[in-house]
Order: sequence, then C-alpha cells, then structure tokens
Amino acid sequence: MIKLNCWEMKQCGRGPDRNDTKDIGVCPAATDISSNGINGGRNAGRICWDVLHTLCDGKAQNNSSQKAVSCVSCDVFNRVRAEEGIGNFSLLKMFRNSQSIDWVHDAAVECDIEVKLPGSPYKLRVDNSTGEFVKDKSRR
Repeated sequence: MIKLNCWEMKQCGRGPDRNDTKDIGVCPAATDISSNGINGGRNAGRICWDVLHTLCDGKAQNNSSQKAVSCVSCDVFNRVRAEEGIGNFSLLKMFRNSQSIDWVHDAAVECDIEVKLPGSPYKLRVDNSTGEFVKDKSRR
C-alpha cells in the first residue's frame, strides 16, 4: 500500500517539491522534518493535524482549538488513522518515540480522553470500545 501525504491526498500543490511558492508558499507540514516518518509519512505529511498554520478548507489553522474541530472530520486524518490502525497510529508528535504498549491488549484498561474547546459547544472524546473520535454537542 502506498501511503500518501496530506498534500498528495488534498492535491493542494503545497508539498515540499513545489517550485512556485510566491502566492501562499510551501505548507508547514511539508517542511517539518522533525516529524519525518511518523505514520509512514514524509516530514509531517501524515500528522499534519499536529502542525499549526496548515490550510484547511482554505483557511490557516493558527491554534490547536481550530485544528481539533476541523481535523477530526478531515479526510486526511481519518484515512491515515484507518491505514495505520489503532495500534500504530500516532495522534501527536510527542508520542513518536513512546515505548510499545502491547501488554495493554491483555489487560482491562480504559482511558477517557475528552477535550472541551473554549467558546465551542462541542466536546471531543475517544470512544473506548472503538477508538473513534466522537463529537458531542453537550456542555459540561
């Protein structure tokens, strides 16, 4: 299986090999060499949701709150997550060098992760049974 990077999936023309950068330039995900190899991508091409200032739907995502809402419904995010599988998928760059936790599969472990974004009626959480992101419209 060929693993495409975000600029290849979106065909935005902002990849690292772009020659004409006069208008909006090369994407920060395409130049983030510290993320090279994460989720099998070139630079941050398969972890673009963890890179600020990327263009999503034509708008720069300049803070983590904006990215959290738009990225969970993004085709790139969901495709990479499906291709990598729950055991290999890296959600954040900071977990890149984490030790393997294969032993978790043999234990009864539950993890509740919720994110409440300031000024947003939405709460994001990871469903324990499926590992899927769920967007709830509830206030806490």
